Amino acid sequence: MKATCYVPILFSLSAAFYCVGQESAFTYEAQAKLGVLNNSTLVVAELDQVSNQQDVALTMNAKLAGQWRATSALTLQGGYSFARKDFQAFDSYDLDLHQLYADAQYDFAWFSVGVRHDLAKAILQDEAFLSLNQTSIYAAKYLTTTTYLRSALIYKDKKFDSMASRDATNRGVDLNLFQFFAGGNTMLAFGLSGEQEEALDQQFNFNSNSLNSSVLHKFELFGQASQVQLDWRYRHSTYKDSASNTATQRKDIQQSIELQWQQAIWRKMSVVAKVEYSDNQSSLPQLNYAQTISLIELQMTF
Repeated sequence: MKATCYVPILFSLSAAFYCVGQESAFTYEAQAKLGVLNNSTLVVAELDQVSNQQDVALTMNAKLAGQWRATSALTLQGGYSFARKDFQAFDSYDLDLHQLYADAQYDFAWFSVGVRHDLAKAILQDEAFLSLNQTSIYAAKYLTTTTYLRSALIYKDKKFDSMASRDATNRGVDLNLFQFFAGGNTMLAFGLSGEQEEALDQQFNFNSNSLNSSVLHKFELFGQASQVQLDWRYRHSTYKDSASNTATQRKDIQQSIELQWQQAIWRKMSVVAKVEYSDNQSSLPQLNYAQTISLIELQMTF
């Protein structure tokens, strides 16, 4: 984290924040989802391709994650996930996404440090499209019993199967603050990030800065667990256009807001509904567009 359908291929591969009980040295979770997605504007953001076409996709997701508390201080994690979008009218936007990760964290008396590596492979219209290797070195600390701070240095290596000129390395930094209320049932999160990307073709080099915020609340509805989450993201990117004889620069501003509701309905089954609106403004007129994505899924957790 964070698809010429908006395939979020430059996914945000940041570590999720969650708590796992320590009663067992090894824990795991498996999850499967089936859903229907509506996309108002089909986009391949990695190739700067924007279509005014709308389409509906059938979605499928599967995930397996495990955690082993090797010692009282060392925790090892790993997992694999697969996601598919199958569009009904424009199959050129069909996307398969494979992701694999491994994470090692060591807890000192006052803080924790860790390293994480992510591998991802995106397949667009049944053809290999993009490979991503990402390594993160992070440090985290509970400032209080309800305030958690996490920072990370991130290195990415991106390879495009059909457009080598966009192959790139990316260096970035993240800083995220989490505040918990109501016994952990409510969470506020704020984040800052910056990144610098250098591609084989210099016209695709960019610097970007991002802000994000999130609020999540867990409660009970109809006697079942329920959860709502609201996310806001802002990103400003500046490119160097070496294809021009002038010093003109491409500048992009992206803002998005997403609302998600998850409602348990029976045992390990729940319904997830999402709607996201994004506004994308660029100095390149063809990259100015608005997009609305809505999704409803049936989720099973094992």
